[in-house]
Amino acid sequence: FPILCWDLGWECAEPNLEELPYDFVVRGIDSSQSFKTVQVKQSYPYGKNNLERCDIRKRCGAKKGKTKYADGDFDYLAAFNPSMKQWYVIPWKEIESVKSEINLSSERWKAYAVTGGNP
Repeated sequence: FPILCWDLGWECAEPNLEELPYDFVVRGIDSSQSFKTVQVKQSYPYGKNNLERCDIRKRCGAKKGKTKYADGDFDYLAAFNPSMKQWYVIPWKEIESVKSEINLSSERWKAYAVTGGNP
């Protein structure tokens, strides 16, 4: 993700606190020029059609499983689809009603695809 930010001219910093609900703070991701919080996830193929599933839940401790992120946990989701080598930067408001995962193979997310940062 930091390489994507570099390619797009965004400022990126990684907080040192493990318990935060986001992975990075980024300036330049939108027109506000203020720092925004970003949660980074990677998709993985599932099902007979190998659709790209991206889990958007957080861990709740070693044995408690996962739970949905809450409003305000982060501003953007940066999701990477390794099979397509494609990044998606999706505003929280677009995924806040999603229960557990999104399908990056869906047309719905194509508008949020960004170019750069590909390994």
